[in-house]
Amino acid sequence: MTAVCAGQQFPSASKGGERVPGSPSGSDDRAAERGDCSADPPLSDISVAIVENHEIVARSLVAVLTTWGIRATALCCGQLDQSTLVDVVDYGPWWTGPTRIALVDLNLRRDLDGVELIRPLCDRGIVVGVVSGVGDRIRLARAVEAGAQAVVSKAQPLSELLEALTDLAGGSGAVTKERRAELLAELAAERRQIQPLLAKLASLTRAEADVLVRLCGGWHVAEVAAVQVVSVATVRSHVHAILVKLDVHTQRDAIWMARAAGWVSHDRQQPMPYATRLRG
Repeated sequence: MTAVCAGQQFPSASKGGERVPGSPSGSDDRAAERGDCSADPPLSDISVAIVENHEIVARSLVAVLTTWGIRATALCCGQLDQSTLVDVVDYGPWWTGPTRIALVDLNLRRDLDGVELIRPLCDRGIVVGVVSGVGDRIRLARAVEAGAQAVVSKAQPLSELLEALTDLAGGSGAVTKERRAELLAELAAERRQIQPLLAKLASLTRAEADVLVRLCGGWHVAEVAAVQVVSVATVRSHVHAILVKLDVHTQRDAIWMARAAGWVSHDRQQPMPYATRLRG
């Protein structure tokens, strides 16, 4: 028996009565390897909310997890803001078992990074795992720092996700201590490197920061002026101040600095939440 997901076939829990390697029925073996004497909970105790931006991907995962006896629901973020989306996940009627797990993609929308959902969801008592195509180790490290207990690539076999879910339900987490320490060390090194850039960016006034954000999003000076309801000359004055404070010569250099420091990213048009607080 096979479950079809996005054009690929994934093995179901059993095949001719023989256990498929990596299937949840092998959870006792993994528990023994971890030195955990308690058996993992049955999959029927797991409820999973898949927070995705692509409905087809989310529903395909739901279909596959359902074949394993896991209660799963697809939640596409649509245009919901962060706090509303967290409420929708938390108060939804789909939670049936004692273990609530949210699988979050990191690339949700241009203005919504999945990392921003992790800590609020954890604070609601929801176990969070990341299932994403993102390969940027710094972003994955931020997810782990925020509380993600599993990081699974969409490129990995489905059995890896199922093992991670079983580990999460057992309370052990699916990120090893070694991998967690490695990711957080890389994140700390990255922050030490970008701190001088963030210090310069923190010197921008709120109006200057807004201009830089829009420039990073591909806006022209005239478009910024129209949105801010100011003259083009005023916006150009802000741009000049930005170049002086950042000690760069061109708008391109200022945009590069903002992205290199993680103040904005290539797929966002507002300062990242971990950036130094802006002056008013």
